Parts: sequence; structure tokens; C-alpha cells
Amino acid sequence: MVKIVTKTQSDEILVLADQYDDGWLAKIDGIQTQISKANLTFRAVKAPKGEHEFIFYYWPKSFEAGVKISAVTILVIALAALFLSFRKNMSIIRSY
Repeated sequence: MVKIVTKTQSDEILVLADQYDDGWLAKIDGIQTQISKANLTFRAVKAPKGEHEFIFYYWPKSFEAGVKISAVTILVIALAALFLSFRKNMSIIRSY
């Protein structure tokens, strides 16, 4: 996460001289805003006149996919464990 506070006399462009990637998201004063490419590789956002707080954070789509896949895997393992436990308990009951 990157936090920047600006104070400008006019509308400007804030450029961060690090690698642009689709996974970067930005908020201005808590409101989601669009990030553009600057000079082919950097990140840029419009900085309105006045004092504002910018927060940049990295949330790639691959991370979201990984979280979803992990959640489904945990659910399948939990359901399999419940099924096997239920099946084992039923075999114990039948033996009486």
C-alpha cells in the first residue's frame, strides 16, 4: 500500500515512477479512481485541486482466483471428511 497526501493550486496529474500493472487500484479521499499509464510504464491518476489523500494498493486478479480456488478446495475437503465420518459412524451402528 502506498499513501500520498497532496495539496495543489490546480488540477494536476500524480505520477508514481514504478511499474504499472492492472492489479493496482487507487482511491482519492476514500473514493475509487481510475489509474492510467504514464510514459508507457508508470502509474498516474488525476489529482484535483486542493488537499487530497491518495491510497494505492495492489490486488491482482490472480490473487482473487487463488482465494476462490482455495475456498472451494477447503469446502470439498470438509465435505469429504464429513461424508467419511458419517459413513464410518453408520458402519459402527450397523454392527450392533
